Amino acid sequence: MRVIDPQDEVWSSIDKTTVGLTPDERFLVLSKIVKDEIMAKEKRESLSKTAKPRVYVRLTAVWGSDDGESVIRVSRRRWQSIQDGAEYFTRASSWYEGERTSVAWSFANSAVSIEGDDGMQLVLDQPVCELLADVVKPE
Repeated sequence: MRVIDPQDEVWSSIDKTTVGLTPDERFLVLSKIVKDEIMAKEKRESLSKTAKPRVYVRLTAVWGSDDGESVIRVSRRRWQSIQDGAEYFTRASSWYEGERTSVAWSFANSAVSIEGDDGMQLVLDQPVCELLADVVKPE
């Protein structure tokens, strides 16, 4: 809750505009100002809460005897550009034989390579069409 400081510029301007008003009239003016501030705050909050969840593509790569796996999310537009040969780089977690590690995904020329933090090549120049690609539409 905002406490009005008598030295506040807003308060002094309200004070000047309410000179000569009865206490009841002054109360109505101040009530309207407070109501307007509350409504503006609620509008700002509702605008930030109404953002629609976006559709995205979940890409899954597997390696080894299907013991290793990593998943990333990209926009549909990014996925199309990757399929068209664009370069893209991102980091993600991976799971291999029950252990979690960090990996780097890199795309170029419609192929993907995934490298572990230890420098080990997990996936090397695999065509992106071999990735598991699921379009996820939020409910």
